[in-house]
Amino acid sequence: MTGGPKNQDDADYSAVRQRPASAFGVRQDKAIAGFVLVMIVVIWVSVITVTGNEETTAITAAISSNDNLARVLEEHSLRTLEAADQISRQLAHEYEEQGRALNLPVWHKGLNFHPMLHIFAAVIGAQGDALLHSGGDFKPVNLADRPYFKAHMESGSRMPLIS
Repeated sequence: MTGGPKNQDDADYSAVRQRPASAFGVRQDKAIAGFVLVMIVVIWVSVITVTGNEETTAITAAISSNDNLARVLEEHSLRTLEAADQISRQLAHEYEEQGRALNLPVWHKGLNFHPMLHIFAAVIGAQGDALLHSGGDFKPVNLADRPYFKAHMESGSRMPLIS
């Protein structure tokens, strides 16, 4: 025997192993590897670009939403303060006209304000005594020791304090 292949599988393996590498095969492998590398770079650039766009879109949407919430809060606050101011001015006017004869609970029930807006109205005399209030049971109370009352009295103003 000459040392040749013993069966057909050995012959096929031996032929492949003995075949010299061609320059075309090496170039083809490098071209495929280069193409795969380029595709990986393209995919990563696309992912980074899309992620950046999504982040920008999300930030823009959040800013817009916050702007809308801030505007709504501002409008609601202004309406609430305007309603309270209107009620306070009307109470001052009614008290100037009627004095202690003003039936504050009845007057208060006749007001037309938003049901979610809770208004408690009271008239406090110069000595700090509660003269009238819109609550149910009237219990005399003195507010002369309260900081807002002291500040108003120390200011020397003769105007009614609406707070």
